[in-house]
Amino acid sequence: MCVRKLGIWAKLKCKLENGEEESVRDEKQR
Repeated sequence: MCVRKLGIWAKLKCKLENGEEESVRDEKQR
């Protein structure tokens, strides 16, 4: 899972490392 502590930087890393799917999933959990 993405680390939400870093905020936008974590999102960018998620997109690069895990793909956008992971980022979208993390976004919905908020």
